[in-house]
Order: sequence, then C-alpha cells, then structure tokens
Amino acid sequence: MSKILFIVGHTDISNDSVVTKEVVGILKKEYPQSTFSILSELYPNFQIDVKAEQEKLKAAELIVFVYPIFWYGFPSLLERWVEVVFVHGFGHGSKGQIKNKKLLVAFTTGAPESLYTHEGAFKHTPEEFFEPKLKAMCGLCELNYCGYVFTGGVSYFLRSDPGKKEELLNAAKSHANKIIEKIKTTQQNYHFRNNA
Repeated sequence: MSKILFIVGHTDISNDSVVTKEVVGILKKEYPQSTFSILSELYPNFQIDVKAEQEKLKAAELIVFVYPIFWYGFPSLLERWVEVVFVHGFGHGSKGQIKNKKLLVAFTTGAPESLYTHEGAFKHTPEEFFEPKLKAMCGLCELNYCGYVFTGGVSYFLRSDPGKKEELLNAAKSHANKIIEKIKTTQQNYHFRNNA
C-alpha cells in the first residue's frame, strides 16, 4: 500500500462538522497506517508548523485533501496551509521536493449537486468551478492530479434535525466509500510501491 497523507481542511472539525468528522473516522479505520493532518486540531490559531507539514509531504506518495467547500473554494485554514507549506523551494521551483507525488481531492458542498450544473443556480459544473485552481497548483508543483470525489447536499444546517442528521451521516459514509474506491483506483493506475 502506498504512503498516504490525508490533509483535513475543515476549519473546526471537532465542534462544527458532522460529515467531515464522520468521513475522517471511516478513513482512519480503513487506513490506520496513514498520516492524518487534521488542521483544525493541529493549528486552531492558524500557526502552521511548516517544517512538520513539509516532512509529512516528503514521506507521502499520495496526498488526499479532505474538506468542505467554503465560498467556492478551500476553507481558510486549508488555504493558509497551502500558502505557507507549498512555498517556492519546497512546493515548486527548481528545488521543489514534492514533484511526481499524487494529489487526490475529496470535497463536499452544502448545496445539492444539482446546483452545480449549467442549468442549476451556479451555472457551472464542479470541473469548471474547482478544477482550474487544483490543476494549476498541481502544474506549478509538478504533482500528478488524480481527480476529485464530490458529494453535495450536506449542509450543516441539517444537523439540528435528528432525522436529517442521520441522512448526513449516511451521506458521509457514502462519501468516504467513494474516497476509498478512488484511492484504490489511483493506486492501481500509478502502480505504487508495495509499502505501508
């Protein structure tokens, strides 16, 4: 199995998340030997330990970003992590140290998936909304972009209704299973080294 690093970008997974917290719990059981950087637990004050995060990246073969979409992009804590960790000389440039690693992203939205269509309220697909930035980042850092996993309709407003909370948990399980399947496909496609 490849060395996987999960970067969990929710800004407050402990107190303000149903879906991401459930997804991470499932992924931890499936990948107990993997590394999890749960940014809101490690860096609630946004003071990222850059060297520690860079060391985790150097050890990884596959990087998986797990996060909810906030205002059509990364949550602020994940954005900050990228800003300070993927700096020139480490993340990119002639001395970049993460070249040829693989990046897979898994995100959720509060809005239903039907709104992310040309006919829906947002008039754009997930590929049009989210992939240009991801692909540009991967191009600059010479990462192999392995695609995304998307689940919509998991608004945190639903968690106060017990019946809806159960729906959220089911959606989280489905999202986690999609991530696991995407990781398996990515590992097969890239013929990762046989190590844990």
